[in-house]
Amino acid sequence: RHPHLFTDQERQLLAGISNEIGTALENARLYGEALETTERLGGLIRTSAKVAGSLQAGELPRDIAEEAAKLLRVEGAGFRLLEGDRLLLGGRYGLAHHVMLTPSYPVGASLTGRVAQEGRPVSVPDLSEDQSLLPEHKAGALAHGVVAYLGVPLRYRDRIIGVLNVYGKERRTFHEGEIGLLSAFADHAAVAIENARLFALSQRRLDRAQALYETGQAVGGVLDLAQ
Repeated sequence: RHPHLFTDQERQLLAGISNEIGTALENARLYGEALETTERLGGLIRTSAKVAGSLQAGELPRDIAEEAAKLLRVEGAGFRLLEGDRLLLGGRYGLAHHVMLTPSYPVGASLTGRVAQEGRPVSVPDLSEDQSLLPEHKAGALAHGVVAYLGVPLRYRDRIIGVLNVYGKERRTFHEGEIGLLSAFADHAAVAIENARLFALSQRRLDRAQALYETGQAVGGVLDLAQ
């Protein structure tokens, strides 16, 4: 059999079909990206609303950590708060329990300390290749299959108050959109943390005022009886 030689008309037809297929595939890719962005923005709104609605300091740490992990579809998350020149353990969820082990350490130490010191996100695709993670934290990560890391600053009114971390079980390079998404959530979380602090402070002041009032009432009653 002799090979079929395509005519100019057939080649033009095939080229047109190829272009249409390419356009359809590109449109499908863009639609998928837009759908994922919409879903994640919806997740940001839902998680931020949940965190913002919690004023009880005892409930807030786990809520922040859990919602951060869900938002980036990873298996663990946690955060530390800045007290002076040290980072204190705040809340943990999932795999973060096996990595965030030390109660506190100075700014500049480990990956979280770098985020706080430099004031910018830090991403590590594979923790086994990182040399800055504290040895005991790295051992815990490797023992429990923690691979990827992303940390972003917690900012309140342009002031860094802590660091929010997420951990994944697969090697992963977090892209710009994901970093921006977690950073936006961290901003909402920072406001919630400060609101919870103010709420707790107000409650303590109210309790003290109530105690002083009751003491005054009791003393007044005793004086009245003495007269």
